[in-house]
Amino acid sequence: MVDGAGAYAVVDMPNGDIYVVICMAKAARTEYSAANMKASIEQLPGSPQVDWVRPMTRRLQRLFGWGDAGATGADVARAVAGADVEELAVLIPQAADMIMRNEVDWKHLPALHGVSQGAPIAGLAIEDRSARLALQDRADREEEDDTIPLRVVHEAFDQHVWSERPNRKAKCSHCEGWDPYECDCGMRLCELCRLPPAVSGIRPTCKGQQHPTRPLPFSVQDHVKWPDEEKLAWIRQEIGDGAELEDFAKKWRDIFGEKIRGDVPQKAACIKLYGMYAPPEEGRAWRNESDLPPETLELFQRLWDVNAPERCRECGKAAEHGHRHPVRSSGTPYCSRACHFAGLSLVCEKCRAKVDPDWARCFTCK
Repeated sequence: MVDGAGAYAVVDMPNGDIYVVICMAKAARTEYSAANMKASIEQLPGSPQVDWVRPMTRRLQRLFGWGDAGATGADVARAVAGADVEELAVLIPQAADMIMRNEVDWKHLPALHGVSQGAPIAGLAIEDRSARLALQDRADREEEDDTIPLRVVHEAFDQHVWSERPNRKAKCSHCEGWDPYECDCGMRLCELCRLPPAVSGIRPTCKGQQHPTRPLPFSVQDHVKWPDEEKLAWIRQEIGDGAELEDFAKKWRDIFGEKIRGDVPQKAACIKLYGMYAPPEEGRAWRNESDLPPETLELFQRLWDVNAPERCRECGKAAEHGHRHPVRSSGTPYCSRACHFAGLSLVCEKCRAKVDPDWARCFTCK
């Protein structure tokens, strides 16, 4: 640590899992150094067991609450437009508390994300080596930086300089209690609200060490070709287990959609991965779009094309472009009365003889 070489962090997850993030003093291939690293850690007091040694990826960075090195201002703007509070808290971890408490104007968040690039997270320096932001994007962010209220910047990066004595005539900006301490940015906090929030059991906690003046950053590197195991781990991390294909496909497109060109290959890859994600009784037989139930197929196709045709809920026939199916029952579309009454038998109320669905009249008793 004397020359700035090497750094480590220990991340304690709410579920009890512990991750050790190590930044090596010299570059090395993970597959070559993994065995030595695992053996060294398992020799520590208490004989801790190492499950695996892998590169630090964006998935793990998000899991630890360290932000997302690959995210851009456009990703923040998209989350703002969708009012996705949890995603915003992930993308701008320095302002997560303000976002969750709704104490910041969301119009400032894209610019605040630009300012936060390169800022320490959890007291650690994080660096992205897989993608560099465009120079124009940097220039755009610098133009926006001046629009961010100083109070927001101070709160996000813990830069408040508090008065020596409380103001007896003012109220706290958070709880409206009396006797707050004041900062030049306009923020007022009482003694209780100035205490760090209790996050034990809710968020990951992190302890680590880097050189105080020449910290070697933790490098974030994405896979060139993501293994299916890592893809599933990332999606489960975001949406959990038991999601329907529509929700699964939305998240798949957000994370991996740009890595595959063309709608057809994208949809095929998504369905294949969902077959590995879904429970054994559901989705395992789905290999392509023709295997999907009609309603699921319609919703799935409309993620790629909002004008995808309506599907008959019985036979799956697509409606003509720009039109709807002619038969509906409580809003459910069918291409014909035969599909509407498939599996059912229509009988005459008088003689109980069967009636043809397409000719809804009894020819026996008339």
